[in-house]
Amino acid sequence: MAPTPLWLLAAPIGDRLEDLSVAAVKHLQRARHLVLEERGAYHDRLRERGMLHPDVQVVFLEDAGAIEQGQAWLAAGLPVTLTASSGLPCFVDPGGALVDWALDQGPDQVAVEPVGVSSALDAILCVAGVNLHAFYFAGHLPEHLRWLDWIGALRLPIALYVRGESLPELAPRLASLPGRWRLTLGEELRKRRPGRIVRHSAEDWAAHPALQARPGRALVALLSPPPGGPDGLPLYGPHERPALRGPAPVG
Repeated sequence: MAPTPLWLLAAPIGDRLEDLSVAAVKHLQRARHLVLEERGAYHDRLRERGMLHPDVQVVFLEDAGAIEQGQAWLAAGLPVTLTASSGLPCFVDPGGALVDWALDQGPDQVAVEPVGVSSALDAILCVAGVNLHAFYFAGHLPEHLRWLDWIGALRLPIALYVRGESLPELAPRLASLPGRWRLTLGEELRKRRPGRIVRHSAEDWAAHPALQARPGRALVALLSPPPGGPDGLPLYGPHERPALRGPAPVG
């Protein structure tokens, strides 16, 4: 049985609907179950321009029970489209809680697929599984890796591009981070659709099968502490910002 898709649609900034990708427009026109960040001009203009199916069921994340409704649809095998009102879904957006639940179900149950994003980096940020406000980009492994010893203390998600043959090099870096961090891998997101996005968690990363070399593959990785708990990244509210502490920038 095929997994149920959860599509994550990026929205154009400034309500410029003409900037929506062809793929995003097709998804919106087919979607029967839509989770939208909030009521407002973006939703109204989608309806006015006929970009939503006439029978679509819409819930808004600003309303109580929206996340639970999205979970119920997915659990019933109904495809769900999650879209921000502007920009990337799950970036300063409480929809991260629905993505977090979907990733916990595993890729054989729920397939999480970003649509209309401009890069693999955008795609992996959509699937952080938290209401993401900030992250650290560590470059490309192995060519341009910018791994600094203190970044783990910030408790921020760490994003980086990885060549498949270099995956084993992530193990000691994951082991060096304080607390039990999780690893989300997006594979071949730029070359085929759907790509494959899987989140992993482990006590010992040294022999984890997810970090076996995959020569010739292009991946993007997101390292994130689990939400909640003394060593985790909390699920921030829609208007809260984490206090960032770390060494002063050089230069």
